[in-house]
Amino acid sequence: MSGPARDDRDDRAPWHEGRRHAIHQIVDATRQLPEARREALTVMRAFEAGTLAERPPDRPLRGMVIVNELIALEAIEAAKAYARSGIHGAADVDGLELLTIALEHLPPAAAGMPFRDDTARDFQLVRHPDPGRRPLILVFCGLAQRFAMPLNLAHRWFARLGAHVAYLRDLRRAYYLAGIQSLGQDYAASCAALRDVARSLDASGIVCVGNSAGTFGALSLGLDLQAAGVLCLSGPTRLDQSRADVERSFAAAGMSIATVPPEHFDLRQRFALTPRRPRVRHVHGAGNDVDRSEGENLAGIAGVELLPIAGWERHSVVEALIPSGAFDGHLRWLVGTTAAGTAG
Repeated sequence: MSGPARDDRDDRAPWHEGRRHAIHQIVDATRQLPEARREALTVMRAFEAGTLAERPPDRPLRGMVIVNELIALEAIEAAKAYARSGIHGAADVDGLELLTIALEHLPPAAAGMPFRDDTARDFQLVRHPDPGRRPLILVFCGLAQRFAMPLNLAHRWFARLGAHVAYLRDLRRAYYLAGIQSLGQDYAASCAALRDVARSLDASGIVCVGNSAGTFGALSLGLDLQAAGVLCLSGPTRLDQSRADVERSFAAAGMSIATVPPEHFDLRQRFALTPRRPRVRHVHGAGNDVDRSEGENLAGIAGVELLPIAGWERHSVVEALIPSGAFDGHLRWLVGTTAAGTAG
């Protein structure tokens, strides 16, 4: 299994340069344009009329914008049909291929767990409708403010796990070290607020999952919240090359980086020194030097599993995991850690 050849400069780029997220950021910006919504509505009408195949195929980036807008409109069947046949060269754009794979393997909507993402919100909680104690899953978005795919799609997988689900975004873009804006003025306040959420739900435990840069938040807050498990889908475990970027984010928020203890920039130190810590899986492409190195930073710590995907070179691993059912398997493992207990 492998991704297409990538520019070596991109694979070795520091996390703070954000090159891996460039396409997603373009899409997020473009989604706000009125013509994107109009194009999506045109595609919807063509799909409903059975004339979608008569449209000339769109270029990949334009097609990605339209697919994202269709998903935001919850026009899932139209998005599937358009992604399948309405775009020329879809496999040439990583993010678009991920959307296509996710749409083709999309689980049915779970009863009683409706969700429609509000992209302006940094905390969104979906309570499980049935009585009884159950886990709380904290889902940490990356710098593109999504979980590899739009949250409207990702929720189809999380909603099936029999748990409460909370979606988190770091709008301060400080790898969650400055906290979650709507939950408190800083990291400590956000941590306390999340404890209160779990307590109010009478949750049986907390588990965390992070994608890309969200991995750092999942590990850090997972440790402080005494989460049972953390699932990392290719992301950083240290911020040595991103320190300056974090400092700028703190300054933009009117906060001081001096409030962050030095060991919080390298999670190996924190995990190694903390007796009670979560079980961790770090999944990454074996062929991606940056992601493999980030996982190996936690090597040798009890309870940490490093799971490289042989032959995979891309940063995003979700499209490698979904077709085989491995994505579901990792999520089931995560929820199961609440019964297994912490690693320490």
